[in-house]
Amino acid sequence: MQRFLPAAVLLFALACSRAFAAPTPVPVPTLNAEQFNKHLKESLQKHVVPTPMVPTQPLRVVLVVETNKKGQVTRVRGPGSHGSNNDTFNAMCYGNALQVFIRTEDGRAIPGTYKLIYDYSPDSRDVRRTVEMIKSGGVNPDAIGAVDDMAKQNMKKMREDRAAWERAVQRAKEHPSPKPDASATH
Repeated sequence: MQRFLPAAVLLFALACSRAFAAPTPVPVPTLNAEQFNKHLKESLQKHVVPTPMVPTQPLRVVLVVETNKKGQVTRVRGPGSHGSNNDTFNAMCYGNALQVFIRTEDGRAIPGTYKLIYDYSPDSRDVRRTVEMIKSGGVNPDAIGAVDDMAKQNMKKMREDRAAWERAVQRAKEHPSPKPDASATH
């Protein structure tokens, strides 16, 4: 036993010295812009990216929106709005309309009701958005923007979820799961 002790101490010392030794830095490969672009072009030639399915007919969506004093869209009105026969395009236009700020060329915002028109051209595959004022005023100029309202609701939901999770963790600490009894095993 005593003749193995020095060997064990030496082995332990060797293991500790390796464990506490500074790690060898691993070289990080770098690419300059020319090499990176060449690499991207080569990989694109190897992998064919499928062409997305785009509508083959012209599409038009008209949305009537209300804006506040900042020019933010506060809501999309149902009356006067109409979509196309393409549900995906309708959803994309609706989502875009909720994020719009409508301002004059000099940067002023006029609270009111506006018409947002989205026209899709299958030839150019572009969407053109135009804005027409229906009526200035007649809206709540202090209304919260639609996106800000959604963010506020989302934060409230996240706080509620976090509180529910913390309550569940606290209950689990107060009433831990029973531990299996070793004597009960066969």
